[in-house]
Amino acid sequence: MRRCKALSLLALSVWILNACATKEEPREYYRPATDSASANAPKSSVAALGKTGDEDLSRSTKFTALSQNIRFDPKSTALSASNRRALDGIADEMKKSINSFKTVRVTGFSDAIGDSSENQDISEQRALAVQDYLVKKGIPEEKIEAIGMGAVQSDMMGSESQQARDRRVDFEIVE
Repeated sequence: MRRCKALSLLALSVWILNACATKEEPREYYRPATDSASANAPKSSVAALGKTGDEDLSRSTKFTALSQNIRFDPKSTALSASNRRALDGIADEMKKSINSFKTVRVTGFSDAIGDSSENQDISEQRALAVQDYLVKKGIPEEKIEAIGMGAVQSDMMGSESQQARDRRVDFEIVE
């Protein structure tokens, strides 16, 4: 009973904080794909991948399935072991189909808990963490762009499972 009261108070506090928060539009952060790899990243190019790259990434069920599994802990930008395993598979699929797309856009999101400015920064850092990991796995930097979109906008506070789904990155193939 005591735990139930504590959880109820916590939920009520979160709801009140959310209701009092400003409904400011999230600013969009955008780091475009570059034409040259950064000085700290391994030098890679489409030709150096060593594979033909002729498969179609948009038809890869493995890419689609794996790209829906990149989730984060609250207020965290760290890639978990399961995230790294999924990103390894994503990198493999991207290498096999490197000629089938111009860019893959990685868009970071956060849940709506907390300050909107902090959530924006977290979403940006999540997208950049994924981009950096894929570059380290041999994907040319010019093939990946990172965008942070801030908190997922909703009219009411979601459940804990909804908030967990909101702490993610999405992948979009840009032709």
